[in-house]
Amino acid sequence: ARQVVRRTPALLQFKTFLEEHTEMGDIVRQEAVSMLPPLLLDVQPEHQVLDMCAAPGSKTTQLLEDLARSHATHAAASSSSSAPRGVVVANDCSYDRACLLSHRVRSLHSPCSMVVSHKGEDLPFPEEFFHRVLCDVPCSGDGTVRKSPNMKWRSARSVPLNCLQVQLCLHSLRLLKVGGLMTYSTCSMNPVENEAVLAEVLRRCGATVEIVDASDQLPGVARRPGVCTWRVQDVDKPQVWLSSFEEVPESRAWRMPSSLFRDGAGKDATHSAQHPAMATQLARCWRLYPHLQNTGGFFIALLRKKAAFPPSALHNLPDPPDIFGQDRSRAEGKGKDEEAGDAMG
Repeated sequence: ARQVVRRTPALLQFKTFLEEHTEMGDIVRQEAVSMLPPLLLDVQPEHQVLDMCAAPGSKTTQLLEDLARSHATHAAASSSSSAPRGVVVANDCSYDRACLLSHRVRSLHSPCSMVVSHKGEDLPFPEEFFHRVLCDVPCSGDGTVRKSPNMKWRSARSVPLNCLQVQLCLHSLRLLKVGGLMTYSTCSMNPVENEAVLAEVLRRCGATVEIVDASDQLPGVARRPGVCTWRVQDVDKPQVWLSSFEEVPESRAWRMPSSLFRDGAGKDATHSAQHPAMATQLARCWRLYPHLQNTGGFFIALLRKKAAFPPSALHNLPDPPDIFGQDRSRAEGKGKDEEAGDAMG
């Protein structure tokens, strides 16, 4: 706990050491489970990689190191001395956070990095431009409650985030090349921000996208499969939990979109209510609970784009209800800031 660190001279000295070397770029502090998404992407030296919501930049530095490492391995095998042809594009919607991101990336002195600041759901790159995409979206951050016990958390906070997360995930897939891989991740345990988002994406994209079975990867990591059923808390009546969109009162339908529920809008949906093998697909996600290996809570899904992105997937996207006010970027960064923080911070 922070109070213990402040009262213990040895720990306080170590904290100062960590902060100084973090500032110099010698050390990057990151929650252990947050390091997993880049490991699943299998970045190669020629890959164009996008970190969609990159700040504060821990995963971006990981991707750059993976790019350099894979290039060094290939160069040694072929006796080549050429420079890497790949690039990592790191984006954040907040200019201030992008400046922090740029500072962190610059410490690596990598020629393969680019930092941009743009709303992720509208990021202006050509369709099918990237070989790999890391989509670590803004979230409520409830998975960090182990080290932030005083966090003010409400299940209903996930409702507007769900709409933004769907938009970010779909646009990330639009920018991904056919055959490319993408990770979707949050530091939240709420299905509304995780499986519900992926269920909506699968409904909209159909057979063009699949969740990859990565059960044989990173065997030392303890995890549980994704959930296949969940209920959603009523935004106005916290004591009421809803199982389907049909149960949402008409007066609140604009605040509780169908993307919150596994079966979407049911029979009347623009997109098919049921995706083939939906339960099988969602079970391929990873849920990393704090008690499994003394870590923060985390959610990961590895997706593969199998065919061209259907234009209809972007039709009639729900707009997030305006809970962010004028400073949306600050609200979006909350979960990621807490995830990147250190227990000694």
